[in-house]
Order: sequence, then structure tokens, then C-alpha cells
Amino acid sequence: MGDILDPLAGVERPVETLDHLPPDRLARVLSGRLGDVAASGFVETAHRSAPENLRWIVPLAGLALATGDTARADSLLGMLRTPDARALLLSGLIATARNERARARPLLVRALAAGADTTRAVAALAVLDTEDSLWSRALRDVWGVLAATRNTFRSALPRDLLAPALEGIALQAPPAAADSLLAAAIVVRPGWPKLYELRAAALLREKRCDDAVRQFLALKEFGLEREDGPELVERCRRGGT
Repeated sequence: MGDILDPLAGVERPVETLDHLPPDRLARVLSGRLGDVAASGFVETAHRSAPENLRWIVPLAGLALATGDTARADSLLGMLRTPDARALLLSGLIATARNERARARPLLVRALAAGADTTRAVAALAVLDTEDSLWSRALRDVWGVLAATRNTFRSALPRDLLAPALEGIALQAPPAAADSLLAAAIVVRPGWPKLYELRAAALLREKRCDDAVRQFLALKEFGLEREDGPELVERCRRGGT
């Protein structure tokens, strides 16, 4: 996305000057989606121009978390006297990333109650439920994420959080329920290759070998291939696991 945003910024800056608009307008828009690394340059520039403005703390913390720097993200959030919904969400996501499940759950629940991004908060809860092998809850969580996703800039499918949850569901949850969920996820996000691989895994567990083959073929359309795909299908047809 950076390849698109950089030329856009070049167009935006003269317009801001001519129309006497705030120079951080683009940063404000892009910071609406926490952790989008494409916004990092704009948010950091806006923060440097007004370091006393606390509005940039949460976006900066989101960017730090997106790059795996949970310590910096935590430190930034500590500058806020009263955390808002987005800050609570980030605190919950930090705890989730650190596998601090007992701390993460109440933070995510508080974030949801305060009006935080439903898709990211519930996807994080799905991660926690998957790690605890709470399959009915994990399935319910992901169904909730799919229902809340609008595939807009502010409400995109949180693939970074869903990937580990969906992998656990595909490999360990009741296979029929996993397949149903993954089929729905493909409808919501047909351009995500990982979903076809995971659905194939769930179908193999159901012994629906030919249906699994179709998922592997769909994966090939993205230029990707499971090297052990033929072996897995052959084992399925022999009745193995």
C-alpha cells in the first residue's frame, strides 16, 4: 500500500497548503486502522511535528505492536492517563502476543464494552480460545469476526490474528464445524490462499478426499502448492489420517 500512499501524499500536501487544511490530515485518516504499517511514515511525521499531542500515542503503539515491539507499544500506552477503547484493545493484543492469557481476556472484554474494533478484539479472543482448546468458543468467535467484517479500510478481515486461530481450528476442532467455518471465510476473503490450504486439512480429517483435492487445486491458482498434497490425499483415500 505504501506505493499508492506515497504519490497520494505528494498530491495531498499542495492541496493542504492551498486550502489551509491541517498538514496531518492524511495521518489522521490512516491512523484509523491500528497497526497498518503503510501509515507509519505519516503517523511518525505527524507525531514529530506535534510531540505533545497525545492523539498519536495509540497509533504509534499500534505500529510498534505490528512490528513485534511489544515493549515499546506497552511503554507508549503507559503515557496515557485514561485509556480509551483503542488503547484497551492494544493492551489486550499486547497481552495476547505475549501469551498472557489471564491478562488478555479481561482487557479484550473491556475494550469491546468500550466500543473497540469488534473484528480485532473478537479475533484475539479466538486466538486465546484456540490456545486453550475451547473449540466451540473459538468457532463462535471466528463466526462473529466474519459477521462483523465489511472488507473496508476500517473494517478489514484481521488476517494476522485469524491465521493462528484458523490453523488450530482446521487441525484440531471438530472437522465438520471447521470445514463449514473455513468455507464461509473463503466467501468473505476469496483472495487469501491460506484458507484453501486450511480447508483442505479439515476436509482430509473428514475423509472427504476429493473435496480436499479441489482445495489444493484452488491453491495452485495462486501459484502455491503443498508438496505433500498428493501424499496426504493418497493417505486419505487409504483411510489413514
